[in-house]
Amino acid sequence: DLAGTGVTTEEIEERASNAATLTLTQTPEEILEVTGKKTTQSFFTNIQHTVNGKVIVPKATGTYSEIKVKYTISKIAEKPIAAKQADKPAEAEEVSSITKNASAETKKTELKAKVEAVKSGEVFVKADPVKDVEPVVVEGGKTVEVTTTNKSVTVEPYVNPNNPNNLSREELRDIIQGKPKKRKTQSDKGLSRKVMKFMQRFVLKGSINEKIWDDRKHKVVDDITNIKLFRGPFKIEWVAAYIERSEADLSGELIKVKDRTKLIYTDGTRRRNIHSIIPEFTGKQLTLKDGPKELDILSATRVIVRYKYYSTIDPDYSG
Repeated sequence: DLAGTGVTTEEIEERASNAATLTLTQTPEEILEVTGKKTTQSFFTNIQHTVNGKVIVPKATGTYSEIKVKYTISKIAEKPIAAKQADKPAEAEEVSSITKNASAETKKTELKAKVEAVKSGEVFVKADPVKDVEPVVVEGGKTVEVTTTNKSVTVEPYVNPNNPNNLSREELRDIIQGKPKKRKTQSDKGLSRKVMKFMQRFVLKGSINEKIWDDRKHKVVDDITNIKLFRGPFKIEWVAAYIERSEADLSGELIKVKDRTKLIYTDGTRRRNIHSIIPEFTGKQLTLKDGPKELDILSATRVIVRYKYYSTIDPDYSG
């Protein structure tokens, strides 16, 4: 259940070359950053701009050699629209006849017996969850101990036959599902599955725009510099904090706050000298401190954070 976690958006980056404007491919919920460079420049700079629907329009006239926009879109699914009924009934479909043969029926019966054996655990050789583990280094330099494929749970192999007797698609699918499977068991020390990305949003309780952001899937917190995340990260990719001093303007498509200061952190050394936030975390607890550009993180009223974490649950195995 993700209720109250603030996870509702996806971040997108788009670029345009030799252009005076940039038209986005999707409707933005919030513009995070607009930068560009002209032919006389060798680096990107922030661009003052206006937003007209999906069109980003720089306030300065002229053509940019490259414009770059980072923005977020809503991940909330829309309700399905009821389909219209056809004016005329559909024509009857011609169904080709299927001739079953005894060999295929025998294979299906054998396959069904194997599936039942898999469900009951009779054909599994279960790895020892404590002894049969090996150290594995995963992304971020973290080392976990997991069972390897050499000591994994396996299913008895099954060879997929040809289709000389015009078996139906459903019959073929039933046979294909009996292909050999191999999956890892979970040890007591955990099983590293894959790297996941997460974005969360927070707003300070009692701040000037608390109600507005709370209605837009931000989690209300008492301390904006000491936040408990939904998952325990191994890397913080990006943090943006905002010191909002005026009420938000809701008259346009996007929410605008006229009087605000943006504080930023981006993972990596390339932009370290412009960081105005330093994130530190222990487990799920995230602490935000002032960076080299001290802009007073203690005055922030809203925070957006994106991070990576490890999925540690194997849904393919139980026992």
